[in-house]
Amino acid sequence: QFEFMNSFDPESHVQTLLYEKPQPQPDGSLYQIVRHQGFFSTKFPLHNYPFDRQTLKITVEDSQMVAEKMFYRLDTKPLVINPQLQMPGYTLGSPRVEIEAHSYTTAFGDLSLSEASTYSRAEFLIPVSRPPMAGVMKAFVPVLLIILSAALSLLLDPSHVEARVGLAITALLTLVALQFTMLSGLPEVTYLTLIDQVYLLSYLYILAVLGLAVRVSRIDQRGVIQSKILFNPRWDRILSIGATVCYLMLLAGIICFNLGG
Repeated sequence: QFEFMNSFDPESHVQTLLYEKPQPQPDGSLYQIVRHQGFFSTKFPLHNYPFDRQTLKITVEDSQMVAEKMFYRLDTKPLVINPQLQMPGYTLGSPRVEIEAHSYTTAFGDLSLSEASTYSRAEFLIPVSRPPMAGVMKAFVPVLLIILSAALSLLLDPSHVEARVGLAITALLTLVALQFTMLSGLPEVTYLTLIDQVYLLSYLYILAVLGLAVRVSRIDQRGVIQSKILFNPRWDRILSIGATVCYLMLLAGIICFNLGG
């Protein structure tokens, strides 16, 4: 009898036995196949999304027999993935099986046990990852296009105040809508993912562009330009290129820090 700790909608699970009784093997062991179908739920770490790497884990442990009475032993090929198996949006890695003696820090209220017991545990591990190119195209290319649009606002003539500010604000609103659309399919987490940090940096960049556009376009009540030095196409180009280069350097730093850690 199997007990699943993280089953989702247990009533829909179906479990069948291939043989009514375990079949004897030439070495004296017994052979049985149990097929269990159902949905399971777990929380995956999404710190590096969309470049996160996950591990599908199946842990098997007997709840009564301690390691001194029963210990799992690996077969010649304990875990083989069907070559026709596909997971859309993910790349399957090389699976492996690990056997360990797992000790608990409690006897679960059993007064017959003088100390906590150790149980044999088998873990079937299947690493999965998202294709990096797909993550770049879906997550970063749209953001970079929005950033480029915001940077182009500084290349407009400073006299076109409405166009400069309108282009930057449009880029900001587009970035907000893109973030809500992209993160709508992810579970709620209490920490900042990699893509969250990218969006925060992008917000700061667009706000800086808005600040520069307003600063170089200030006009007093008499129509005199307050910022005579910055009110210059050459300075606009320098500011635009410098701000964009700083943004790209910080963006690369965020990616390297998250993936390297």
